[in-house]
Amino acid sequence: MVVMKMINRKLREYRRRAGLPLEVLAFKARVSPRTLWRWERWNCTPRSWESIQRVAAVLGVQPEDLLDDEQGGER
Repeated sequence: MVVMKMINRKLREYRRRAGLPLEVLAFKARVSPRTLWRWERWNCTPRSWESIQRVAAVLGVQPEDLLDDEQGGER
């Protein structure tokens, strides 16, 4: 199992570019607002690749765009 590390500043930047409040992104991506807040503010690691894919889809970016550059797109 490879641990995925999402970069909080990337997530926040893409969300702001999309003009989405945190709560709206969370609802559309089917994750809790608290979870999304933890990802953005505390750089917590998402538990599933599917969650990253859903958030990326709502933001209109590739899931790999939300990950640490050193990891490439490893899952």
